[in-house]
Amino acid sequence: MIGLFAALLLLQAVPQPAPPSDAEAAQKAQTINTLPTDAAKVDAMAKLIASLPSDSRIRPTLICWRSSLIQKLKRPDALAEARQCAQVNPDFPPAQWMLIQALLDKGLLVEAAHFIETGVQEKPELFARLDSDTIASLARRLDYAGQSEEKLHLLTTLADAGFHRDHPMEYSGYAEAGIRQHLARNDSPAAVKLLDGVLDPQDILTMLVDRRYQAIWPDIEQWSGGTLAKQRDALVAHAQTEYQYDPNPQKRLDLANALYSTGHPAEAIAMLQKEVAEPDAMKTIGEFGYVMTLIRLTRFRQETGDGDLDSVTALERSQLSGPIASGNPQWNLVPNLAKTYLMADKPARALALLNRFDTSKNAGLEDAQANGYFVALRACALYGMGNSDTAAPLVNTLEQKFSANKSALIIGVGCTSDQTAQIALIRSALEDPSRRGDMLLNLTRARQAADMPPTDPTDILYRKLVKTPQIKALLAQYARPLPPSYIPALHEWRKPA
Repeated sequence: MIGLFAALLLLQAVPQPAPPSDAEAAQKAQTINTLPTDAAKVDAMAKLIASLPSDSRIRPTLICWRSSLIQKLKRPDALAEARQCAQVNPDFPPAQWMLIQALLDKGLLVEAAHFIETGVQEKPELFARLDSDTIASLARRLDYAGQSEEKLHLLTTLADAGFHRDHPMEYSGYAEAGIRQHLARNDSPAAVKLLDGVLDPQDILTMLVDRRYQAIWPDIEQWSGGTLAKQRDALVAHAQTEYQYDPNPQKRLDLANALYSTGHPAEAIAMLQKEVAEPDAMKTIGEFGYVMTLIRLTRFRQETGDGDLDSVTALERSQLSGPIASGNPQWNLVPNLAKTYLMADKPARALALLNRFDTSKNAGLEDAQANGYFVALRACALYGMGNSDTAAPLVNTLEQKFSANKSALIIGVGCTSDQTAQIALIRSALEDPSRRGDMLLNLTRARQAADMPPTDPTDILYRKLVKTPQIKALLAQYARPLPPSYIPALHEWRKPA
């Protein structure tokens, strides 16, 4: 972000014609940028800005440059500075993105959602390149905050505006949420209008089993052709076209996801392996993108039987050899690798990894509730090692401190608790409109698992519970059996290992 404002400054440094004050200010700003600390740059920039007339053409850029530095320093006034930056640069996209991030940093999630909704409706060109990870993070945090209706409204707004249609899997999720919202309003025509944007097979399968979509089941079945073959091909073709047009790391990851989810795991794995093997891959992809690629690659390989523990251990040694700085994306690797160890029946290795990284000491995760994953996996590891007495207090911590992280709660309770508690948790998920669709699809997949190996601790739980009378009754209430022709798509067209 700071580099964007510096680049803009260079463009504005030699306007034709340039007032002397602007030219001099640009030169001084470049000198300020050589100061040894960000704090020193902020102070010097404040003095420079104060010396400029209000009509200075370079002043808005300097305000945003200073604001980006303040945000990096995590100063208390970062939000106020970001608001000023967006106000004086109303037509500069990074200024709007910085305000969104400042709102998220302050936990003002609903305001951030409303700001994005207004932006994509009134000034879509300014928000077109707002990254999908920001939207995904905001959606998760709205769930944590008990704001599921705000999340649904946000995703519906994005779907109706055609936002991120160049990211087909992300847009698919928006469209599926939008369809659900329109059906809740008894507006079937608006729901059907969004159907062609739902290309992720898992989103389509959710709609095919969840009774809330019953009014348009005939439309979905006709549109999908009974097999999802058309959507399967369209998703890959769309992702390939977008990547060829703009071959950036995010589009590459989008294509890999599309390939994997449509039954082409070998191609997806090869693509990601090639990417992370490139010299200076982290610098080229960006730190966050690099870590996300590693996580996705590890998951793909383990789920398809293409990976082994040696490769996971090598990844741990190369990426997690020392402490992780607060807010570093590498924190995401820890629970993902721990889960891989658990699925390989290596709870001691999972626990050793989790014990090396204490999230209670300012890990800088996207939300405090995200700590729940570390607690849940630690409980699972201890329970797997036979230490149920030590695991039990961690489950209590989950229920008392991290109950808003429903995914973590299911992992922890699923690993350690009795069946009564587990069924109660599944019932709660099905009674929650914001979680029902995902849970119904998980249970449907468990019912049709056959010889497919489980890929997650919750897979094991669902396969056990789906045989109980209580869960069978809940499924009959909230879902219908998936039509047989769609069953291959449940497991992304993968064959049993």
